[in-house]
Amino acid sequence: MKRLVAHRDGEPVDVLAVADVPDDPEPGPGHVRVAVEAVGLNFLDVMLCRGTYPVRPDPPVTPGVEFSGRVLSGPDAGRAVIGCPALPHGALGETVTIEANLLVPRPDAIDPVIAAGIPVTYQTAWFSLERAGVSAGDTVLVHAGAGGVGVAATQLALARGARVICTAGGPAKAELCRANGAGVAIDYHNEDFVAAVDAATGGAGVDVVVDPVGGDVFARSLDCLAIEGRIVAVGAAAGPPPAVDPMRLAARNATLVGLSWGSAYPWQRPAEVAAAYAALFALCASGAVRPRSTGSSRWKGRPPPCRTWPPGVPPARSSSGSEREECPKTTTWSCTTSGSPSITSRAARSAGWRWGTASSSSAAPTCGCPTASTSASTPWRPSCRSSRPSSARCRTATGWSATPCSAARIRRSAW
Repeated sequence: MKRLVAHRDGEPVDVLAVADVPDDPEPGPGHVRVAVEAVGLNFLDVMLCRGTYPVRPDPPVTPGVEFSGRVLSGPDAGRAVIGCPALPHGALGETVTIEANLLVPRPDAIDPVIAAGIPVTYQTAWFSLERAGVSAGDTVLVHAGAGGVGVAATQLALARGARVICTAGGPAKAELCRANGAGVAIDYHNEDFVAAVDAATGGAGVDVVVDPVGGDVFARSLDCLAIEGRIVAVGAAAGPPPAVDPMRLAARNATLVGLSWGSAYPWQRPAEVAAAYAALFALCASGAVRPRSTGSSRWKGRPPPCRTWPPGVPPARSSSGSEREECPKTTTWSCTTSGSPSITSRAARSAGWRWGTASSSSAAPTCGCPTASTSASTPWRPSCRSSRPSSARCRTATGWSATPCSAARIRRSAW
């Protein structure tokens, strides 16, 4: 089977490569094997590759801590599920073996791409708001509002009847926050967020801060709290925050909450996690929860190198936002080897990508960027081949591009 593996520490684009590995052994008692349909990627996965995640196995490691798929065998064979596998064997492979009690049935009405973006970010956001006691009328400050946790926290806070203020880096991300429902979006590249929050609240401060950023952002967020305010530390994308003087919290009668959903809740609070999933699925059905899904993802203006992916592996499709610019919240499709349509190839098609024909039943199909003269019935060539003609046009989630693509644009739209 194929699996994406980091054999050493470093940047994901440098250390991740597709490896042919032996099939997992038959699942033992209490475990099942699942065919992976889609995988949600988080900043956590970047930290795993870099070796900077606090709880991280030694290489080799396969990232991917949330996924959607279908059970391959046993009484639940064929059931659509989502789950969070245990490292070091994450979900970025054709199959994953996981404890059966960590799987959650996925309602058929929820797209697997959307579902793959729910476990980590939405559960984290859910328990952040739950432990902070967010209720109707509260004002919630969400940092990194265009990121995975930020998008989720905004939607869930609004569903509770709260007012949301978001921070984000740059006009485009601030606009995304507003489109996601934030009443105020602060571009911290151009504004001091403490002063902006003070102005937005008339000097009263916010009831709750949800902070996946850490660093100096966390320390300065204490100045945004109202009396008896609560700050929930859920991440440190910008680095560890400085030490906090308890008397600084006491001066505002403030509460500091630490939250790491994946390290404890699925194992130690399974009933609460199941109840949260039920609520999240209901909010998905109502439209209140809307994990973002776009046709491509950005890596600081440059694509990951095509060399890390074998022919036949389709481009990634983004689900939700990015907590840091170099780590989009993505869902990556794995490639089937069947020449006939399968769950994966149909899903890739529905994402706006057309699959080429396979030369035999054992050959992997190809996908990518056709030439301007290619008809819809002929196979596509992979977009990252150096032989790509300059007149090539790209197929995206919304149709053909209107103009020829440069190599960078082709790669960006294809990833």
